[in-house]
Amino acid sequence: MLPFLVSTDKSRPDDETRKFIRSHVMLGKNRRKAPLRRSPRTSVEHASPIYAVPSIGKVHQTEGLRTRAGLSMIPGKVGSDLSTIQFADDVDPGVVETSSFQAQHTVTTAYANLPSTTVSSIAKRTLFPLSPYILFKRREENWVEPLGFDPLYLHALIFSTHEYFESVRGGTNALNRRTSIHLHKTLRLLRDRLSGDNDQARLSPSTATVVMTLAAHAHFIGDPTSAKHHLLGLQKIVELRGGITTLSDNTKLVVELLRCDLGIALDSGSTPVFLDEASRLSYGITEPLILDNDLSIDAYLSIMLLRHIDSVMIDVWQVMARFCFLINQAVMSKDHISTELYMGSMCSVMYRLMTVEYVVGSTSEAIRLGLLAFSSSVFLQWKGLGRAYNYLRIRYMSSLVSLNQSDFPSYLLLWLFMVGGISVFGTEEVQLMAACMPPQDTFNLPTSWEEMQHILGGYMWIHAIHDQAGEKMFRSLFIPQ
Repeated sequence: MLPFLVSTDKSRPDDETRKFIRSHVMLGKNRRKAPLRRSPRTSVEHASPIYAVPSIGKVHQTEGLRTRAGLSMIPGKVGSDLSTIQFADDVDPGVVETSSFQAQHTVTTAYANLPSTTVSSIAKRTLFPLSPYILFKRREENWVEPLGFDPLYLHALIFSTHEYFESVRGGTNALNRRTSIHLHKTLRLLRDRLSGDNDQARLSPSTATVVMTLAAHAHFIGDPTSAKHHLLGLQKIVELRGGITTLSDNTKLVVELLRCDLGIALDSGSTPVFLDEASRLSYGITEPLILDNDLSIDAYLSIMLLRHIDSVMIDVWQVMARFCFLINQAVMSKDHISTELYMGSMCSVMYRLMTVEYVVGSTSEAIRLGLLAFSSSVFLQWKGLGRAYNYLRIRYMSSLVSLNQSDFPSYLLLWLFMVGGISVFGTEEVQLMAACMPPQDTFNLPTSWEEMQHILGGYMWIHAIHDQAGEKMFRSLFIPQ
């Protein structure tokens, strides 16, 4: 997917970063810009193409668009990845380079006025913090190549990244003139492609990426109708290709497609459109859960022994706990996990949790929602963009308020509360939940972040993702000021 930008750090860069900024800040500046066509400033509706693609045969292994490789041949490394590409349309290379690196790595507000790739390494892990520990095959190749042969992909890249960049640095959802030009062109080119007779082009990975981008963008600006429309169009494309496994040579696209689907479903409460496809990528518990200390054993037993707990929740808990253990090990050893493990865990946990629902206030529903909130912070990261999961947030709050606290061990309640605070709840909701916690004299509340961290880790916790937000929440609520 074309990842979207997020602002997290306003501090001054260090010396090395400043040198990096200076060395890149003029990229694209001295190149002749193509004149922009003058058009009146108008408000742009998130117009939706008609995804009435006729029923056709499965797409072949060789994508038709890639046969136009004469436009995209990239020689040996000279300058940046984009400096030697002849782009698929007449655009300013500096703008594309800005968009490409901002989209891949995210950008901070502190560098919002920089016009090129200068901030690509500053906030790389904000939107996808596990990315450094996952092996994606051919990620850069799949990302850069379409810029040279697919004008639809090119304009979608520019419009989406610039629009999100403006939003996260304090702008509004109203499109500026530069962004609206590329959005108009994206929608027009997409309509033309879908109404044409080039089956390979209509069902290509780059077309799927564009439709997914439009779905995610509509979701981000609060247009659920358009988001669902684009998502159903994306489902149609995948179906006509022959299923999600036909994208196996572009695993990053598959991961982002599923993340987009899950994010929209958690916001609206709807059934994910790729539920059946995700079941093909899921896996059962084939290896034992690793319990590496007494606290982990006690925590797992406390889940097993909950009254009226559905066995499905115990199975899902095991899959997620094992994934957390392996990720923490990979972070400590500076190693990687496979894309298959990441994708299989996400499907086995999140899609399975979305297929069941229990009575609000019940033990199983509290665990289900806690696992959904926790896994959303691991696999999705939409909250980092300032976008809440409304369905999950409201239902989780109702569940925690309604449940019988005496049925839960105190530290499991603490875990459920902390997970909600760092994953889905806003500040006011966190304060409300703090008032609903059991009195501190009824259980041994940790007095330091290190102790709290140890307790949370016994249940389920990924230090690289959760420690910063968790410590901030702990100190604001439990440490006297």
